[in-house]
Amino acid sequence: MSQHNSPIFPQQLVTALKERGMAASDLARAIGVSPTAVWNWQHGNTSPRPAALESVAAAPGVTSQFLLYGPPTGDDEVDEIETVAAVLEAAKVKIAELTGISIENVKLRLEMAAD
Repeated sequence: MSQHNSPIFPQQLVTALKERGMAASDLARAIGVSPTAVWNWQHGNTSPRPAALESVAAAPGVTSQFLLYGPPTGDDEVDEIETVAAVLEAAKVKIAELTGISIENVKLRLEMAAD
């Protein structure tokens, strides 16, 4: 069952993967789901859970807003504010992709020191 109601999500996902040169199996491996799950997302049969959407978007280097609503157009264009959480999630996806381990097994620790 679909977790969100974006009618353009399947096509946006296909576009994002194609532009990055990623196969569905690459995305599946990067975020720790089955290739069948990605295939179902691409064909509109199911959608990723909201909690997984950031990982799905980060793997091909797009935002969840792009996947759900498409690219910004004209006056509606809003600068995306990059958050620490988004940067860390993208890093987890990339580390999983490079090492071949499941994203669930990638744990990052951030330590920040004040000046």
